[in-house]
Amino acid sequence: MKREPYPKYVGYEINFTQHFYEYKPPRPLEEIESDIKEVIGEIQGLLKEEL
Repeated sequence: MKREPYPKYVGYEINFTQHFYEYKPPRPLEEIESDIKEVIGEIQGLLKEEL
């Protein structure tokens, strides 16, 4: 039986998500909807300036 001079894998894999992840609940739908409407208004304003 032939033996390799050193192992192919050395070390340990650290799963950072498992150790450092902190759950943040999603924002309320009303807040997201108001942000979208605000951005749409900005886009429409820019388009009116161009025309």
